[in-house]
Amino acid sequence: MSVFSREDEEEADIYGLWFAHQAGYNMERGMAVWERLAAVKHDIFETTEFLDNHPAPLERLARLKRVAGYFRAGRAAEVFLQARDLDRRPGP
Repeated sequence: MSVFSREDEEEADIYGLWFAHQAGYNMERGMAVWERLAAVKHDIFETTEFLDNHPAPLERLARLKRVAGYFRAGRAAEVFLQARDLDRRPGP
């Protein structure tokens, strides 16, 4: 069992994307990893007990795309201050 929750994993994804964006990396190329993982027929995130607390690849990808829109629009503060509510609000 992991000491990290699904929310912890989502927060880690956001910070990872933010650091990559700030370092000048292409966010879309980084998110392609989740597209490839989502294309795998056997989803290890659903069948591995250790990864039970991780969001599924498609779920992660959708959230990261939404967050990337905020970063591109210069609205990163909204992500970090209201990350839990992002899914309930219109994006940039």
